[in-house]
Amino acid sequence: MTKTDVQANWLLYLIVASLPFGPSVANIVSVLSVLYIFVKIYRHKLPFPTLSRSFWVASTAALAYVLWMGLVTVLNAKPIFTAVSSVIGYLPWAIFPWLFKWAFPNPSALPWNSLKYCLLTVTGLWALLLLSQYFFEWRFDGLAIVPNEARPRGFYSHPLSLAYGLLLFWPLALEWLQHERRKPGASLFVVSIAIGLVLTQSRTVQAVAALVLMVNLLRIPGGRKRWLSLGCLLLAGTLVFSTQNIVRDKFVGTFSAKGMDRFSTYPDDRLAFWHVHALMVWERPMLGHGWGMDDAYRLPYYAQIGLPNFKKPYGAHNVFLQILAEGGIIGLSFFLIWHAAFLAFSARGLNPFARSLAGQSLMAFFLASLTQNTMQDFSVRLLLTWLCTALVLSAKL
Repeated sequence: MTKTDVQANWLLYLIVASLPFGPSVANIVSVLSVLYIFVKIYRHKLPFPTLSRSFWVASTAALAYVLWMGLVTVLNAKPIFTAVSSVIGYLPWAIFPWLFKWAFPNPSALPWNSLKYCLLTVTGLWALLLLSQYFFEWRFDGLAIVPNEARPRGFYSHPLSLAYGLLLFWPLALEWLQHERRKPGASLFVVSIAIGLVLTQSRTVQAVAALVLMVNLLRIPGGRKRWLSLGCLLLAGTLVFSTQNIVRDKFVGTFSAKGMDRFSTYPDDRLAFWHVHALMVWERPMLGHGWGMDDAYRLPYYAQIGLPNFKKPYGAHNVFLQILAEGGIIGLSFFLIWHAAFLAFSARGLNPFARSLAGQSLMAFFLASLTQNTMQDFSVRLLLTWLCTALVLSAKL
């Protein structure tokens, strides 16, 4: 292994180690990664990667989405800082996969096995941190430790950001377990991610995670093992919903007459969010309203639906509706093209392990996006970026 390879490997280990941390650390690691990659490409005169047409369609659509959203933000008379800072925040998602492939063209030269156990160590410590926050009810506030509700968030700004980020690891955990059932590391990784999915208490994430688990159980070879596993899942689900626990309480509260955290006259506050953003889409269907729609911007629209003093004048809580409101039909088209083209690239250009992982992860992200602004959350979007980058790195040129 050359000195250059060792330096490159340390960069990859640093990225894996940064995954549990919030935007500040993520930004530092991203900047360091870009600087190192440009230096490596320049010094070694590396050729531009030749990936499939579907990959470049996805990359072009992602870049077009970012530039289009910046343009419509300016056209809607938003501050230029909002447009520029948002473009910078979204650019890694559009360029990191092919930029990293440019710097690391040979997948067989990468330390996949070592990175796997680095990730196992990181997520194991992550799970211990979440358990500590759940049982002792604390969280980080900057560098200080302050009291908090029994809903852990790790180093993230909100428990839901953590929940949707962990969901991206869930297919990897199950796929790893499928291939290495008898190795304790795979089981430990599944348990670590499952702890986070349960303790963060996101109903959507838990429902999608259960669906992904069911799909993986159906893939188990051998009819007897498959049906035994599904029976165990059904038994576990019965026990969860027949006993007092945090998962049951959240789901039951959702469908109760009082509702869970409901502050509007709608059966669920998400319906109010969707109604308001549908009004925004109707007002500007092609261009949208651009980035930077804060609470003050949305309040007049909430007043139109009879909620002038609504306690939660939030975003759409639906990625596709949010993109429609921000970037119009054109912006949503770019995003959907990226999603479809990246899936097409995964189906043809990746090995079976990575292909299955890509399909499950992107579909889980798609389903979770129906009830939350996952793409608009920087921490979740960066984890999606690292996942897509890892998938592209595994592809042979």
